[in-house]
Amino acid sequence: MKKRIYIWVFLALLAVYITLALVLPPDPQTASRLGLSDLAVRLLNLTVVIPISLVYLTALYGFVHIDTYANKVLDTKEGPHFKTLANGLAVLVFSLPVTSVLGSLRSYARHAQPDLLASVSIMRNYVVLVLVVAALVLIAKGAQGLYGTLKRQSRELRHLSFYGMIGPVLLASLYTWLVIAQGYATPGDEPYFLPDWLIILTIVVPYVFAWCLGIRAALQLRAFRRGVKGVVYKRAINNLAVGIAVVILVAILIQGVTSLGGALNRLNLTPLLALVYFLVSLYVVGYGLIARGAKKLKQMEEA
Repeated sequence: MKKRIYIWVFLALLAVYITLALVLPPDPQTASRLGLSDLAVRLLNLTVVIPISLVYLTALYGFVHIDTYANKVLDTKEGPHFKTLANGLAVLVFSLPVTSVLGSLRSYARHAQPDLLASVSIMRNYVVLVLVVAALVLIAKGAQGLYGTLKRQSRELRHLSFYGMIGPVLLASLYTWLVIAQGYATPGDEPYFLPDWLIILTIVVPYVFAWCLGIRAALQLRAFRRGVKGVVYKRAINNLAVGIAVVILVAILIQGVTSLGGALNRLNLTPLLALVYFLVSLYVVGYGLIARGAKKLKQMEEA
């Protein structure tokens, strides 16, 4: 019963996103710069909204099957950890339509209600941040629990505790540079509307922390795969691990792109669409692998 409620709430959020994307008037300045009519802009929106919606439904499919599997094996030593992992995926999945809805409202406010743009942008940034951090903390906790059930743990992961610091330092440095070094030529180009020190403390640091947790979770799932038996089981866990890694990569790229602010608004149509389709294609790979792994787990339990 509870799962049905989750599904209906998700579908309602997705319907709101689709409605806003098709109903809200496009930015006339952007349409004029690209040389497009309002109708052409709406048709272009369809070419983005449809594949994104399918990706979101794929993500929902993956969560439902992983949660079903976790409930069936709840009494095993791995069961509670699969349940935590499923809860993290649930938050991550629900963050998708929420992010899109808030993004549509921000785009509308940018040209129709500029007085509200700062408030909508700040609300969107922190809502998305909270959802992503909560999701990756739960996923990391579930992966850590599964890895902890192994009798022999990987030496490779123990070495990562030292060498793995290089990646977070580079990631934090690059992300911080993107946030504070970009100039915003026109009003409305700012992605954060906050002073640099507050952006770094309350956005950059939590995101880098969450991404590192997520990457470590993917590595721990890979290590867990090597320590368990069964070809199908190993493949399912590997799909989950790689899928989570790809989804985190997309999250990092999206935040980097968001930090570019006005540079995106100055792109021509072809590179802009290429960027959007590239990110969507990565989402397809990531959530497709998660859904595939979830399906294998469910089929294995039913066999």
